[in-house]
Amino acid sequence: MLIEYNPHSNLFTTNQPTNILQDLLEDKRSPATRHGYERDLKEFFNFATGQLPTPEIVQQFLNLDEFRAKEIVLTYRRWLYSKNLKSATVNRKLAAIKALVKYAKRVGKSRYDLTDIKSDKVVPYRDTTGLPATQIKQILQSPNTNNFQGKRDYAILRLLWDNALRRSEVVAINIGDLNLSDRTIWIKGKGRQDKERITINQRTVAALKDYLLMRKGSKNDPLFISISSANRGERLADDTIYNLVKHTSAELGIDKPMSPHKIRHSAITHCLDKSDGDIRKVQQFSRHKNVQTVLVYDNNRRDYQGQMTDLMGQNF
Repeated sequence: MLIEYNPHSNLFTTNQPTNILQDLLEDKRSPATRHGYERDLKEFFNFATGQLPTPEIVQQFLNLDEFRAKEIVLTYRRWLYSKNLKSATVNRKLAAIKALVKYAKRVGKSRYDLTDIKSDKVVPYRDTTGLPATQIKQILQSPNTNNFQGKRDYAILRLLWDNALRRSEVVAINIGDLNLSDRTIWIKGKGRQDKERITINQRTVAALKDYLLMRKGSKNDPLFISISSANRGERLADDTIYNLVKHTSAELGIDKPMSPHKIRHSAITHCLDKSDGDIRKVQQFSRHKNVQTVLVYDNNRRDYQGQMTDLMGQNF
């Protein structure tokens, strides 16, 4: 925790205890990174000590000799794999521990680091095909837009599909971020510090206008709010959007496990189909920083490997 400045105190004699974990989280600008680190580090310390991390427990770990600390981390990694977690998930959880130790060493609270505990190789392929447009249309038509919840859910689904927004981007939108007369929204994209302006289509504008007839508030208020008894009126949690997509898809009899990110996959793949594979246009639509990510979508969509194996089987 940073020391609060007081002109009448001597900062050199402060005895304020150091909370390295809290300092690490405050050092991260991205809310998603902070949330992920906090979750993964709680799991690690619960595994190692049976307790949630307190400043004292964290410092005990940082005071260990290097061999013992690495032995514990490697034991934790074996335990994670015993749960059949994917390499990418294990690497992410270990990255949080490495970040804690690296930060502690930087501020003089640890003498070792974990840089020689290497991440495991991750197979880059993932299923990005999503759903066909006919099933997406079913999902979009499912909310009952005669009530507040249905209007809210329909507007959310339109943003997920029409602009391939991530759920974290949707829940972060404030009323003041909208300019519906100009068909624009300011969003805070993944890994970005500043908001960026995106254009929305007329169907999304209509859905948002209809929702805003019932959603009253000032420009600094969250656009989408909870209607649960525990959190009524508060900013909608991204888990609510996850459950909206998951449960709606299940009710429609869609076999493929669905999530908001699967709708994003579907939208990007659909854009590639409709634009005849225009990578640059789809990169701007998806807001991927690296064009190689869009190429993964395009390769999965085209299935060149499948085409070639069919070719090799002809006339033999």
